[in-house]
Amino acid sequence: RKKVCYIIKASSRCRECVKLGQSYDGIKVVSQLKCLVAEERRLENELASSELALQEALAKVSRLYHQHQVAREKSQRLFYRG
Repeated sequence: RKKVCYIIKASSRCRECVKLGQSYDGIKVVSQLKCLVAEERRLENELASSELALQEALAKVSRLYHQHQVAREKSQRLFYRG
């Protein structure tokens, strides 16, 4: 079973190792820390990618809005000219 290691302040072992009477060498913590660091990096990369996609989408919306306004103004001028 996968258990998460939490170091007990009064001991050099994690809570699960103490409860199960197992020795503790810190490998679980190092392994979990590596996984957490990798997950954090993955999330940072995904966040940066999502932010970039959002900026690009907002730029497109702004550009389309401007083009729409210009087209509307042209059609109104043409209509009023007759």
